[in-house]
Amino acid sequence: MNVAFLLKRVNDLLGLITQSRDVSQCQKYKELKLERARAGEKMKALEVMLPNAKDMLQKMDVEMEESSVKKNGLTLQQLATAPW
Repeated sequence: MNVAFLLKRVNDLLGLITQSRDVSQCQKYKELKLERARAGEKMKALEVMLPNAKDMLQKMDVEMEESSVKKNGLTLQQLATAPW
């Protein structure tokens, strides 16, 4: 069985791979890969900080609600004790 055509095709395909590995393309790929890794690290850091921020917001909401209730209670008490 003659497989010379297959060997030629495989060699041609392998040649394409080495030709496409231009120095600037490799450098750009490395830069993009590094930039992506940095972005991934930033994203992980933000994901760690997010629960803390959510907790702080919830505490502030509770404090604001308590303050509002207290203020409304004082206003109602002043109205109730005001002279007619």
